[in-house]
Amino acid sequence: MEIEQLVQLIALLTGVPALLIAIISIRLHLHNIRQNKEKATSTPTVTIDVGLTALAGHLEQGPSRYLLETAVHLLNAEYSAVAFPLVYVMFRTPIDAAQGSVVIKVATCREFDTFLECGDLSQPINVARLDNSISQLAQSNATTLIRWDIIDEAFITRYPVCVVQASVLAASWRLLGMTESGAYGSQRLKWLDFMNGPDRTDMRRHHRFIVTRAEREYGPLIARAQRVLLEPDSDEVDVTNSIRFKDVLGSMQQTDVWKVVNLRKMAVDQSPRDAASAASQSVPR
Repeated sequence: MEIEQLVQLIALLTGVPALLIAIISIRLHLHNIRQNKEKATSTPTVTIDVGLTALAGHLEQGPSRYLLETAVHLLNAEYSAVAFPLVYVMFRTPIDAAQGSVVIKVATCREFDTFLECGDLSQPINVARLDNSISQLAQSNATTLIRWDIIDEAFITRYPVCVVQASVLAASWRLLGMTESGAYGSQRLKWLDFMNGPDRTDMRRHHRFIVTRAEREYGPLIARAQRVLLEPDSDEVDVTNSIRFKDVLGSMQQTDVWKVVNLRKMAVDQSPRDAASAASQSVPR
């Protein structure tokens, strides 16, 4: 029943004065606005920085090894706290020099998956993973999540240019978050058991992208194009857990960000002096 209809019904049944009816109407309207805000999921602002540092221990041994650092910066500039249980970082490349393969095409960012895989860097890693907690951001707060990979000259020669993608899936803080007093969201502990296993040692869902859109209906509870979960070891839809976490999936907002990474140029710019200086600096947190 709409607010106006409810107000008219109250007036007819009770004869309450018009001014009081107006006050009730305004309060009901404000209550609905507040509820909608509480149900909504804030979408953080996402940026990526990528750095390459030559490892000092290999500088005098010819071909160097490098530490590749991918930093995902999240800023919650909206009106409410947000949980972000999944922040996947992965790489692809338009060129594989060893195979003589080059993707020659006009592509958009939504065709990222059509680029070539580049070894272990193409494996998605959930950089938001915590053993016994779920990453979250309060209003006007920011954080940085890091992925580190070690690559060598052979890798850079084979994959001189890559594209990195960060996929941030934010979810309802009221379902997955935790308050300062220690109160849990209604789905928080269930989600932790699902993602990490009861003993918190299951990493499978943190090393593959497990959220997608259903390509068809799965019974009356899962509609086509609805967000669903995949099985940890296959591309089959995990129907049981998709239904179990229907509210969490329904609250999710996905933000994808891409960045071109010229590994060859970054390696050429390195020098023993630069690497030693970089190795001595701490990364701000």
